[in-house]
Amino acid sequence: MAVLDYKIDGLHIPLTALINYRGYTLIAQAKLPIDKTTIVYGTANAGLNVYCESPEFYQKMKLLSEKLNIKLHRVWNINKTKHVDLYTPADLEGHLGFDKRYYAVDFSRIFPPVAPHNENRTECLYQLMRPEFLRRYPKPLSSDAFTVFGREDKHINNIDVLQATLLLETEVISSFARDLDSCSRLGLGGAVGGAVGVKDGVSVSSFESEEDNSVGQLITDLHLRGINVRYLMLLFMLVHSPYWRGVIATEMTARTCKRLVQEKWRQVYSLGEQADEEYRLVFLDFVKDLFGSDVEGEKGEGKSALFWESEVLPQLRRRFLGRGRKQVAPEIISF
Repeated sequence: MAVLDYKIDGLHIPLTALINYRGYTLIAQAKLPIDKTTIVYGTANAGLNVYCESPEFYQKMKLLSEKLNIKLHRVWNINKTKHVDLYTPADLEGHLGFDKRYYAVDFSRIFPPVAPHNENRTECLYQLMRPEFLRRYPKPLSSDAFTVFGREDKHINNIDVLQATLLLETEVISSFARDLDSCSRLGLGGAVGGAVGVKDGVSVSSFESEEDNSVGQLITDLHLRGINVRYLMLLFMLVHSPYWRGVIATEMTARTCKRLVQEKWRQVYSLGEQADEEYRLVFLDFVKDLFGSDVEGEKGEGKSALFWESEVLPQLRRRFLGRGRKQVAPEIISF
């Protein structure tokens, strides 16, 4: 978590773990010495009440916002009877715990959103910018842009986020695509920048050949540039190198298959308590459909092609095809 990297003095956050279990991802957090009476910052009830009661906690949020490059903005309560100026998203809660320590909880929207590109305005609640991009952007952005909490000065803050989104989706991703093509021409299959140790102010590693673990390094370099994984299809369409197009296609397919398996496991779980063997059988059936072979080794190409067309490709399109693009590149379909 980016917040942990900055070690704001006197600011405490709960110990958190992600637990993957039978297709579900759970977030487990340590119980803190706080309740609804200890809140001093933000809102815990969707804006019914908004707080900014502690100058000391406020200064901690100011310091954090400067490091993350997020913007001070005004937030009103639902009834428009009270407003506060917050550095972080309104639903990030600050508490003065029963032990007299300051705690911050609910960092799910700490980073500003990318501008929504269709009528699904809820995208702004979960499609967020990466901290690497924000740190290099020349001005701070509001984490509440395009939300009901960001109605005050929305014409300024929303436009700022829209301009940043356009920069990310055009110049930043295009630059990364060109660098991948340059690596390919140099015979370097790995990190962006090849043998160069620093690119655009960001340290990068390099590989000596395309036999290195370029799939894993691709995501590392993608994140170092501040590019989200959801833009892999856009990157795929901009890259010309057959090698890198294959790497990107492999990554998108792997992530899609993981999501499909998780969905099937959740379906099994919804039927009630099942033995572990049931989940293994579901996974085995998925692999058979994916690669077109049954247990005896007999080929089932026809069934596999139908599986790809009916399940894999539609899921891949839903996850990675965005920003108004209506078609998947032909190479993805035949990959």
